[in-house]
Amino acid sequence: MSACFTPKIRQVECVDSSGYTDFVHVFKTQLYQKRVPLVIKSLNIGSCVENWSWKYLKEKWPDKVVKLHVSTSEQLNFIAKNFSYQSMPFSEFIDNLEKQDSGDCSRIEKYYLRSLGNDPRKDVCDIYKHFPELSDDINFPDMFEKEQIYSSVFRIASKGVQLWTHYDVGEVGVRCLFVTQNRKIQSKIEIAYISHTPDSYDRVYSVSAPVSRDGHNQSIMDNILVQVKGRKRITLFSPEDVDHLYLNGDKSEVIDIENADLKRHPLFAEVVHHQCHLDGGDVLFIPALWFHNVINETSTISVNIFWRHLPAEFYDSSDVYGNKDLLIANSAESIVDRVIKKINTLPPIYKEFYTRRFVNKIKDKCL
Repeated sequence: MSACFTPKIRQVECVDSSGYTDFVHVFKTQLYQKRVPLVIKSLNIGSCVENWSWKYLKEKWPDKVVKLHVSTSEQLNFIAKNFSYQSMPFSEFIDNLEKQDSGDCSRIEKYYLRSLGNDPRKDVCDIYKHFPELSDDINFPDMFEKEQIYSSVFRIASKGVQLWTHYDVGEVGVRCLFVTQNRKIQSKIEIAYISHTPDSYDRVYSVSAPVSRDGHNQSIMDNILVQVKGRKRITLFSPEDVDHLYLNGDKSEVIDIENADLKRHPLFAEVVHHQCHLDGGDVLFIPALWFHNVINETSTISVNIFWRHLPAEFYDSSDVYGNKDLLIANSAESIVDRVIKKINTLPPIYKEFYTRRFVNKIKDKCL
């Protein structure tokens, strides 16, 4: 850690579901309403914790080819794109992970698998549909109604891999609304709009913003991370800290969160780091809009389950990918674009003045 930077750390609350007669009821009526991350132990997630060894998975998919993030750096940086997408036989991928785990591997690449549907342009990720060989092994906790489920994403990562700080909202992104010629306005209104249509493999695969064109956009979804194998350390950041995260789309420009360069990112010193560890069998509830940074302390297997928690009328019924903004927000975004177009016709000093004025008005009325 940098000598001049000591993170403000707060441990994520942890509960043992076995201590409750009806934990699902307590979660839905009490814990869920808090809208904060929660580690849950002893949930029934099926036999996957016992069954999903590397040998077991290779036997399930002897001929399967998968697409991976591959990098020589442990810190995957979606903004700098310090990785490539490569296809590899699943058995070779697992062999490399096993060698890395044992320390007997000359290859320095790090790997990250994030599952896709059979057709990334048409299919939502569904572990039951796209990985039927595993469907009997995993049980989705009854923490939400089955009809609310949007997607379930299968993930495997090398030991040491650190995923960029981002937030998951279904399959979605954010852009700044008000920008002067040389600097961004520092206000929460910067993340008021989210929307794009996936038209490339990597945007369906990961997280991109409509401005930077490199990932996820926003559908405002909650999710749970089911840790099946290995150990992760997760740091989460509240939406209230958005002004301090130096966003580029839906990702933070602060890559090394433990050794932040405060000369470059001074406001990051104000951020609260909500931390937890997940071991096999643990489940983490991640509310929509909470940013998170993941370090795989060992090689890991996990499954994310995303669900739509807002009423159906908030969503676009034609949304195939889960990456469209809420209907109301889409309407507001078109109005904002017209405002920006008009403001940009003003002389610079007037443009900045009215931009600040309108930003403050929106903050006063909406926040």
